[in-house]
Amino acid sequence: MAEKTFTNLINEVEVSLAIQRLLVAEFGGGGYEPTSGRIDLDALPAGFVDLGAVVEDTPSFSVAKTKFQLDAGLPAVRQFEAVIGVEGSFEISLHSNSWRKAQYAFGNYSAVSSATELSTIASVTAKNVITFANTTDVQSLVLGRQFVFAALGSDFDKADAQETRVASITADGLTFFLDPTPLNTPGPTDVVGIYDFVQIFHGTTAIRQHELLGVADFIDGSQVVHQFFKVVAGDEFTEEIRPTENERLPLSFNAFGVSRSDVPGAGGKSQLVIARRIYFPSVAVC
Repeated sequence: MAEKTFTNLINEVEVSLAIQRLLVAEFGGGGYEPTSGRIDLDALPAGFVDLGAVVEDTPSFSVAKTKFQLDAGLPAVRQFEAVIGVEGSFEISLHSNSWRKAQYAFGNYSAVSSATELSTIASVTAKNVITFANTTDVQSLVLGRQFVFAALGSDFDKADAQETRVASITADGLTFFLDPTPLNTPGPTDVVGIYDFVQIFHGTTAIRQHELLGVADFIDGSQVVHQFFKVVAGDEFTEEIRPTENERLPLSFNAFGVSRSDVPGAGGKSQLVIARRIYFPSVAVC
């Protein structure tokens, strides 16, 4: 018997599941191109930082055209269309209360912690066990104290700098157990710093510009990348801190147009575009 439309059989190579993460770079400091290959979160494209764990059902990549439309005749039928506007947006929420991520929601100035450098890490036993160079430098790292580590002291304020807390201290006053365990292993020459507070002002006339990559790895081994070439933070920001769920930081971005001469089908003519969708086929099951 011939197949019927109501069976609606799927093509399994087109169906899979994924979670999308957000990478962000300062505009002009990224410039990712698909010729560089699929994106690996362990080796990010130059200039980009990973904003971390997302609320899984919140990523939304949206683009829309506004058209002039001419209907004529009796009966009136569509006889002409012309694109007169293009807009795009990207919205996502993060599992985070970090000031490092919140600065992207405010979208004006980069946040600065003025962290004070305490010591160099002398050795790393494991992700959560590190030893410092000398006791005097790290006396302020008492139990529960939050601190930041990075390759250089000048990196303390970067969006991807690592933070954790002191879980316990050995009798020598040099070896520290960390909880939570950092996502990335501290380097044996990293430096450690602390800060008392960070303040971010909403308002001002400053507008930061970024480049975005929404990266979705599918469980079949394929990858989809949504790229906005130039964005600014959205017009509204609402933060809702509630005792019934962890802090969820909402981010939204509005797209700007850029001129590209590599648009397929355009014959090399420059076109004003706002985004692109890049698909990498599966090469191995994840």
